[in-house]
Amino acid sequence: MLLSDLASLGSFVSGLAVLVSLVYLALQTRQNVKHTRALLNQASGERGVNLFLARAMPDAARVWVAENDGAADPSKVQSEQFNNMCAAIYINWDGVFAQHQDGLLEGESFERITSGLIDLLGAPKCRQFFEAVSGSGSNSKFHAYLRDCLAKTDSTQARSRPAN
Repeated sequence: MLLSDLASLGSFVSGLAVLVSLVYLALQTRQNVKHTRALLNQASGERGVNLFLARAMPDAARVWVAENDGAADPSKVQSEQFNNMCAAIYINWDGVFAQHQDGLLEGESFERITSGLIDLLGAPKCRQFFEAVSGSGSNSKFHAYLRDCLAKTDSTQARSRPAN
């Protein structure tokens, strides 16, 4: 083997190494973009959840109802608190679903969280809130997921009812 043959082989191997490095770098960059997007979505969702939970506090709900309705009727305040709690839950589950869609939350973890949502949807007023938002004309994947969870809630409740 001549020196020029060795140089050609070395050049080929180094070119291949550069190509492998570029592919690895592209995969790492893609993964970093995914994680950065997830962090931004999580922070945004957290701000939304905190805002709605703050508005669910008795004093804040009273002020909100009084300023918007003119009178802070206790039943309106309670309704405002409940709707804000449901909105916080909605934002949280939207974030969880987005992480699942991005491949950051899979398998057993996502199924366990979905199971929790299905249990939560067994509460009549909570169910009413989620039926309203999931059927609000949006065909998003998240709203389809919510509608699927609502259907699973129906079948879960049907199985748990005693036979007459």
